[in-house]
Amino acid sequence: MDERYVVNDIKEKCCFVSTEFESDLKRAKFGGTNDNLKIDYILPDFTSSKFGYVKNAASGYTIKDDDQNCLLLLGLEQGGLHEAIWESISKCPKGTKGLFTQNIVVVGGTANLKGLKARLENELRSLVDSNYSVSVFIPQDYFQISFSRSIISPTTCVWESGKALFDRFNYSSEKTGIVNPLTRSEYFETGRVR
Repeated sequence: MDERYVVNDIKEKCCFVSTEFESDLKRAKFGGTNDNLKIDYILPDFTSSKFGYVKNAASGYTIKDDDQNCLLLLGLEQGGLHEAIWESISKCPKGTKGLFTQNIVVVGGTANLKGLKARLENELRSLVDSNYSVSVFIPQDYFQISFSRSIISPTTCVWESGKALFDRFNYSSEKTGIVNPLTRSEYFETGRVR
């Protein structure tokens, strides 16, 4: 079995993002054997491994902890996820920033981490101007696409949405005979506007 798959599965099933990093770290490290922060994970060779405080600290790379400097601990000299999101939004025109801060969608396997949504919203509120409200959405919690029968998950959200859009386009073009998308050659010839 591919080691990357195993590591990714461990991350998605065992890790979480803490809203109280210090207290959770102490509780996991010194909490005893009955602590709910410790999880047994059965590896593909049927051996068991126990994860405790590492599962909290490992997810700390996603959102920078100033107290712990998890990113620096891991040898990464970069900002956290919340800083990358705000940096992207801050480069948008002033009139659209509020729309973007209210509609942040997190996709991919890391979006499955427990506590990510709450922590990301808290961290973004500390960066974002108080005039803007912050809303983070995880696809499985919020989206029910009417033209898709499958349940959307953060891991497959982008694919399912693109597939649904394509299916919808095919249906409308068959019905009307009008083809709307811009071809690759048209894009290179005229740009994104016809």
